[in-house]
Amino acid sequence: MNNNVKKLEELMIELESLHNTVYTLRADIGDAINSAKEEQNKPVGKYELSDVVKETIVQLLDRFIDRNVFDSLDTSYQKNVYGGGIDIDVTFDLQEIVSDQLDSSHRMANSFLDELIKELDNLKEEEDEATESGEQQHQDC
Repeated sequence: MNNNVKKLEELMIELESLHNTVYTLRADIGDAINSAKEEQNKPVGKYELSDVVKETIVQLLDRFIDRNVFDSLDTSYQKNVYGGGIDIDVTFDLQEIVSDQLDSSHRMANSFLDELIKELDNLKEEEDEATESGEQQHQDC
């Protein structure tokens, strides 16, 4: 009988431990639910793009600029002029000249992304102002 009492006491200790663990888990789950609700109700920023989306846009635009601007240029141009005993031969590399004059396609893509975000922010502000003025007009009626 003494053995049974000891087992019951051990079971009681384990049950108390499990009860404390369940209580802690319940509190943690409650905190997680509240945190998720707060995150959901949190006002969304203007047009926030994740770093992955930003990098994808930059890489896509970088390849687009390379393919449609730089690669479409003839690599060299040659012109011969004859007249009055003078013979002039001019050869130059268009890609090299354009590359020297323009930013790299990657920098142009980053600049484009900055302008895109700025433009989206402006549109969002205009949309918010229109919504606010519409709500104000509705309240005045």
